[in-house]
Amino acid sequence: MAHLQNLSSPYFEDGFLPSQPAVSRLPSQWDDWEDVLSEAASRLGFDLSPSPNGIPELEEWRDSIRKMPLLPTQELCNNPPVLLRARQVLVFLLHFYIHSIPKLSTTPIHIPLPLSIPLRAVSEHLGLPPICTYSDTICYNYSISGSADCLEDFSIHSTFSSTQDEVHFYRIQVMIEHRGTRAMSLMKSIISAVNDSYLRPTSTYLDQLANIVDEFTEILENVRADCDPAVFFNRIRVWFPGGKLVYDLEGGKSVEEEWMGSSAAQSSIIQALDAFLGIEPLTHKQGKYDVQPSDGSRMAFLARMRLYLPADHRAFLNELNRFGQQIREFILDNPDREQAAETMEAYNRVIDAMRKFRSGHIRTVALYVTTQQGKGGKSGGTGGTSGIPFLKSIRDQTIKGRME
Repeated sequence: MAHLQNLSSPYFEDGFLPSQPAVSRLPSQWDDWEDVLSEAASRLGFDLSPSPNGIPELEEWRDSIRKMPLLPTQELCNNPPVLLRARQVLVFLLHFYIHSIPKLSTTPIHIPLPLSIPLRAVSEHLGLPPICTYSDTICYNYSISGSADCLEDFSIHSTFSSTQDEVHFYRIQVMIEHRGTRAMSLMKSIISAVNDSYLRPTSTYLDQLANIVDEFTEILENVRADCDPAVFFNRIRVWFPGGKLVYDLEGGKSVEEEWMGSSAAQSSIIQALDAFLGIEPLTHKQGKYDVQPSDGSRMAFLARMRLYLPADHRAFLNELNRFGQQIREFILDNPDREQAAETMEAYNRVIDAMRKFRSGHIRTVALYVTTQQGKGGKSGGTGGTSGIPFLKSIRDQTIKGRME
């Protein structure tokens, strides 16, 4: 069995949160972006949220976006914490802009050049699409004070709704990602044990990994404590979707692109667990509940969501997926059948923990989305899925990963 090399990846040490969190505000050279973002947030303090008629009260604000100076981005790329804040500010501006415009036709919305040019430049440098992703609302949107063992240790930099409900919603996900650093460290230990053909340490580390995934579920369930479902559905979630956009470029040119919205399926740590456990061929295959973009392209939803991860994360996950097949072979084909059976039980405990986590996610979506739709409403995911049926199908595919 071939060994998986390159165990020195920083993701095994730091997880998928940036090693240096984003700054909470850009340097004064980019005050125009920060000031316009602050103005949008203050105007939305009057309980305004998107609707088919847009938000007429923000037309003056939208005009200020069009009249912004075209600010440089080259210096940003040399300072990662500042670059991450720039990306976050620009995508928040983008979503305030596109979701406050009246949806009176199917004509794509034009993104004005002062926003489009820097957003696309920063996004290209990070290997991300020019739309708001999970990384922007979670991974680039926090700072830590204290031990990071309780939600209050995480400060959230920006919100769409200016509500504490949104702050709590983001804190829950940041804490899961932060716990994910422990999961990544255990993955490194398991890889080393498998490469050295050690079954017993592999079992021990798999048991510990199952405990970490169980912690994910406990943290997720706590979202109900301080995030009201109605507030989430009507004032927070409405800002997340993507759409078909025309990005204005220099020289009078433009480019039309369609992007899905931010989705929890864009969490690198959850994608990493699927890859590491070797169940990605099950969870990432095309299913009948996948909703495809209007361009007719076909791709399994979770595979498509990987395109919304930073480029470095995607490359790492592709390598990790190779190991996922090896760990299953190591356990199933091991000649020490007695110890292999124990290791198989530990592996199955991780699969069961993933099933419980996905069941917890289903319950959360049912409470925060499905029950808020109203009678006869259609429940869809912000990333472009059929909601609960899709999530159940992924959970059921996860269960099929158990070894027998």
